Amino acid sequence: MSDEGLSHFDASGKAHMVDVSGKEITSRVAVAEGHIVMSPATLARVEEGRAEKGDVLGTARLAGIMAAKRTSDLIPLCHPLPITKVALELVTDPALSGVRITATVKTTGQTGVEMEALTAVSVAALTVYDMTKAVQKDMEIGGIRLVLKEGGKSGRYRRAAGRVLAQPVTARLTQPPFAASAMDGYAIWGGAIATGDSFDVIGEAQAGRGFEGTLSKGQAVRIFTGAPVPKGSELVVIQEDVDRVGDQITVKGSLGEGDNIRPAGGDFLKGAEFAAPRLLKPADVALLAAMNIAEVPVYRRPEIAIISTGDELVQPGEEPGPDQIIASNAYGLAALIEAQGGIPRLLPIARDDRASLEMVFDLAKGADLVVTIGGASVGDYDLVGQVAAERGMDRAFYKVAMRPGKPLMAGRLDGAMMIGLPGNPVSAMVCGTVFLVPVTRAMLGLGAAPAPRVQLALAEPVEANGPREHYMRARIAQGRIAAAKRQDSALLSVLASADALLIRPPHDPARGTGEKVEAILL
Repeated sequence: MSDEGLSHFDASGKAHMVDVSGKEITSRVAVAEGHIVMSPATLARVEEGRAEKGDVLGTARLAGIMAAKRTSDLIPLCHPLPITKVALELVTDPALSGVRITATVKTTGQTGVEMEALTAVSVAALTVYDMTKAVQKDMEIGGIRLVLKEGGKSGRYRRAAGRVLAQPVTARLTQPPFAASAMDGYAIWGGAIATGDSFDVIGEAQAGRGFEGTLSKGQAVRIFTGAPVPKGSELVVIQEDVDRVGDQITVKGSLGEGDNIRPAGGDFLKGAEFAAPRLLKPADVALLAAMNIAEVPVYRRPEIAIISTGDELVQPGEEPGPDQIIASNAYGLAALIEAQGGIPRLLPIARDDRASLEMVFDLAKGADLVVTIGGASVGDYDLVGQVAAERGMDRAFYKVAMRPGKPLMAGRLDGAMMIGLPGNPVSAMVCGTVFLVPVTRAMLGLGAAPAPRVQLALAEPVEANGPREHYMRARIAQGRIAAAKRQDSALLSVLASADALLIRPPHDPARGTGEKVEAILL
């Protein structure tokens, strides 16, 4: 086996640390993941805090964070780096019968932090094992892998789609940089020809290798799509319109319209501006690459922690007890956030006690936005607002005159924005559409704006509305909108079948078929 190209070996075959002093200092991020599988009984001990050695998840999180920061001490040939952030998430997963671990590490430096992220996951998994091995020794650690590496000079275009361009960029060249053939055929001297004209073929031009000479009267060059048009030619005749015998062609039949030449700069000119902010589509990425933009400046994706609350909740895949239901809201909101470009962090379910809420709020630290689901109402076990206030939450408002979704609150907590959503499934998803989506877009750099509305004609009448703005689940057919017959805020099946929210203003009178109403498209 040859050592050629292995950057950590010198000429004599000895291992050495790669010199990164010539590399550009850039923001870099790496995300790694892994898991540890255990018996359901052991997992229950971890979830309920009954492990003999204490808080397994909290301790493993701290151990992983500390290990990430000391990776250069633990692993040879790793550069010591100024770590700017380590976020470690440990989530119990009944379907796996174990704990899933995700680490995000950030730095501003000259090399990446993938080893730091992998170290954090590995040490966290080992810590979970060490703290629970007294009850089970055959646990399995696996799936440790790097899932994202960003920063530096490599791979930026592959991750630009779906991101928001942070600042305008300008084309570094003209495209095409020369007049190019739009077809396979023959570049003819001059620009005026007629059926029966003959020309001597004196050379060939192909993409990447043009014809260097200049055409004279009666001459032609065989040319292929994308090749530079030679000097002296103002017309490309497609190959189907000529007969060739040896090195001579004769124009036949009726000639098509146009010169079959793409002019220099026909796509864009050097210095052309690509405006920002802009949510980048795949076609935008292709255009930026064609403009020879070496790196695409994009806004950072916001990390949004999602906390479900309530003793009645169990994770999908678990068998709910007689008084329990599945925690579905968090997964719907995570999908909503991901679709907008945010990074959702699903945290463990917070039970209806202060200690559990405190622990999960601690796990949410480092997020840009914390979203709680349930527990913000006025019941005896609705503790989210109380615990958040005790932790110093600066509340902006509580309750909104809308349905579904009245018990909604917002403010700032532990340096992050916080939104408390109602616990009813439809209420949470509707409020996610009305409030969470615009907030996510604003954090992505797309500006502050409410969810866009459209006007549609009613397919059937609606009754007068009450004192709160009503977001009715509805269907659109043939350009008209009809509210669903059932509007209970617990009916996810109705929401799933809807493709719009029909908006009724407060005290809006009854409306008849054909009248215009506002709606938010889903």
